[in-house]
Amino acid sequence: MKQSRFPTVLFWLALAAIVAYSSLAVAGTLTESVVLVASSRQEGSLYDQTVVIVTALPDGSHFGFILNRPTRFEVQTLFPKDEAASKVKERVSFGGPTSPTAVFAVTRSDVAADGQLQLAPGLVVALDPAAVEAVMRDTPSDARYFLGLMAWEPDELEQEIAQSMWELHHADANLVFGAASGRGLWSQLRAPMAGLSSRWRLL
Repeated sequence: MKQSRFPTVLFWLALAAIVAYSSLAVAGTLTESVVLVASSRQEGSLYDQTVVIVTALPDGSHFGFILNRPTRFEVQTLFPKDEAASKVKERVSFGGPTSPTAVFAVTRSDVAADGQLQLAPGLVVALDPAAVEAVMRDTPSDARYFLGLMAWEPDELEQEIAQSMWELHHADANLVFGAASGRGLWSQLRAPMAGLSSRWRLL
């Protein structure tokens, strides 16, 4: 595995623009932060039994992190010469296939600092290397760390929801930092397509 926190230059430029304009509204799309629970239609795919926290971006696209795919890697294993990384004891989770060598940090906060973006109520994500470094240095045990992320083009997630590929739940910081992990989290949340999910059946 390539030991780098840096995705492509274009990716970071895009994230910089996202952070700068994250307060803009996205009309006509899924604008609330939500938790996606893979339906039976995902069986056998890369996303089989996944639980994903997702937020919208100003252009109508979405990004987020798979919550229940822990890896065997610790942050300090990935970055053995990084003093801040040595403070982090928990394992990194596989966040998704986009920029799979980049490390992101999700922590509890209602205010996004420099290099961070509001992911959901009570949650922010550190996107750029300096912001991730600050989380590891200042609150190493109060964050979750992800390799890679999930990303959808504008309207792509809405189409997947319309095809009943995901069940939707309210975004909850306790799901991100709760005791359940792995397949257990998916089993805990799995339910027939109803309730909140039906609210988001988009035409």
